[in-house]
Amino acid sequence: MLERLRNIFSSAPAEPWRPSDYRVEATEAGANVNYDCYCGCDAGFALDRSAADPAAESCCCGNRMLVGEHAGTRLGVALPGTPAFRIDVQQVPMPWGDSLEVALAVPQDAG
Repeated sequence: MLERLRNIFSSAPAEPWRPSDYRVEATEAGANVNYDCYCGCDAGFALDRSAADPAAESCCCGNRMLVGEHAGTRLGVALPGTPAFRIDVQQVPMPWGDSLEVALAVPQDAG
Protein backbone atom coordinates (compact mmCIF):
# COMPACT_ATOMS: atom_id res chain seq x y z
CA MET A 1 0.00 0.00 0.00
CA LEU A 2 2.82 2.40 0.88
CA GLU A 3 4.52 1.75 -2.48
CA ARG A 4 1.26 2.48 -4.30
CA LEU A 5 0.90 5.82 -2.49
CA ARG A 6 4.50 6.71 -3.39
CA ASN A 7 3.72 6.04 -7.05
CA ILE A 8 0.56 8.17 -6.94
CA PHE A 9 2.32 11.16 -5.35
CA SER A 10 5.65 10.82 -7.14
CA SER A 11 6.94 13.82 -9.05
CA ALA A 12 8.57 11.55 -11.63
CA PRO A 13 7.12 11.84 -15.15
CA ALA A 14 4.51 9.25 -16.10
CA GLU A 15 6.17 8.62 -19.48
CA PRO A 16 9.86 8.29 -20.31
CA TRP A 17 11.48 11.43 -21.70
CA ARG A 18 11.50 11.89 -25.47
CA PRO A 19 12.19 14.94 -27.61
CA SER A 20 9.03 16.97 -28.00
CA ASP A 21 10.14 18.58 -31.24
CA TYR A 22 12.95 18.00 -33.71
CA ARG A 23 14.29 21.04 -35.57
CA VAL A 24 15.33 20.26 -39.15
CA GLU A 25 17.52 22.63 -41.15
CA ALA A 26 18.58 22.05 -44.75
CA THR A 27 22.32 21.85 -45.45
CA GLU A 28 24.29 21.39 -48.66
CA ALA A 29 24.84 17.72 -47.75
CA GLY A 30 21.35 17.00 -46.42
CA ALA A 31 20.02 18.28 -43.10
CA ASN A 32 20.86 18.99 -39.48
CA VAL A 33 18.31 17.37 -37.17
CA ASN A 34 18.48 18.85 -33.65
CA TYR A 35 16.57 18.58 -30.38
CA ASP A 36 16.69 20.08 -26.89
CA CYS A 37 18.14 17.36 -24.67
CA TYR A 38 17.14 16.87 -21.04
CA CYS A 39 20.82 17.47 -20.10
CA GLY A 40 20.63 21.04 -21.45
CA CYS A 41 22.47 20.46 -24.73
CA ASP A 42 21.27 21.37 -28.19
CA ALA A 43 22.04 17.92 -29.58
CA GLY A 44 21.54 16.45 -33.01
CA PHE A 45 22.63 14.62 -36.12
CA ALA A 46 24.23 15.97 -39.30
CA LEU A 47 22.63 13.93 -42.09
CA ASP A 48 24.76 13.55 -45.22
CA ARG A 49 22.45 12.13 -47.92
CA SER A 50 25.45 10.70 -49.81
CA ALA A 51 26.60 8.56 -46.83
CA ALA A 52 25.38 4.97 -47.22
CA ASP A 53 25.86 3.87 -43.60
CA PRO A 54 26.49 6.82 -41.28
CA ALA A 55 27.60 6.32 -37.68
CA ALA A 56 25.39 7.38 -34.80
CA GLU A 57 26.18 10.70 -33.17
CA SER A 58 26.34 11.16 -29.39
CA CYS A 59 25.34 13.73 -26.82
CA CYS A 60 27.43 14.39 -23.69
CA CYS A 61 24.83 12.53 -21.58
CA GLY A 62 25.18 9.27 -23.52
CA ASN A 63 22.23 9.60 -25.91
CA ARG A 64 22.93 8.21 -29.40
CA MET A 65 21.11 9.43 -32.50
CA LEU A 66 20.74 8.19 -36.07
CA VAL A 67 18.63 9.51 -38.96
CA GLY A 68 17.62 7.65 -42.12
CA GLU A 69 15.82 4.58 -43.40
CA HIS A 70 15.45 1.92 -40.70
CA ALA A 71 17.34 4.17 -38.26
CA GLY A 72 15.76 2.52 -35.21
CA THR A 73 16.81 -0.98 -36.24
CA ARG A 74 20.28 0.12 -37.34
CA LEU A 75 20.85 2.04 -34.10
CA GLY A 76 19.73 -0.92 -31.99
CA VAL A 77 22.26 -3.18 -33.72
CA ALA A 78 25.07 -0.63 -33.31
CA LEU A 79 24.61 -0.02 -29.58
CA PRO A 80 26.96 -1.53 -27.02
CA GLY A 81 25.47 -4.14 -24.66
CA THR A 82 25.71 -1.96 -21.58
CA PRO A 83 24.32 0.31 -20.38
CA ALA A 84 20.89 -0.65 -21.62
CA PHE A 85 19.13 1.84 -23.88
CA ARG A 86 15.55 2.54 -24.81
CA ILE A 87 15.04 3.71 -28.37
CA ASP A 88 12.53 6.37 -29.37
CA VAL A 89 11.71 6.41 -33.10
CA GLN A 90 9.78 9.19 -34.82
CA GLN A 91 9.04 10.00 -38.46
CA VAL A 92 10.29 13.53 -39.18
CA PRO A 93 9.73 15.54 -42.40
CA MET A 94 12.91 16.50 -44.26
CA PRO A 95 13.48 19.67 -46.32
CA TRP A 96 13.32 17.75 -49.63
CA GLY A 97 9.80 16.46 -48.93
CA ASP A 98 10.38 12.91 -47.62
CA SER A 99 10.00 11.82 -44.02
CA LEU A 100 12.81 9.82 -42.41
CA GLU A 101 13.14 7.86 -39.20
CA VAL A 102 14.87 9.69 -36.40
CA ALA A 103 16.04 7.23 -33.76
CA LEU A 104 17.26 8.37 -30.37
CA ALA A 105 18.74 5.88 -27.91
CA VAL A 106 18.53 7.07 -24.31
CA PRO A 107 20.37 5.19 -21.53
CA GLN A 108 17.81 3.42 -19.29
CA ASP A 109 19.11 5.23 -16.20
CA ALA A 110 18.74 8.69 -17.77
CA GLY A 111 15.99 11.09 -18.73
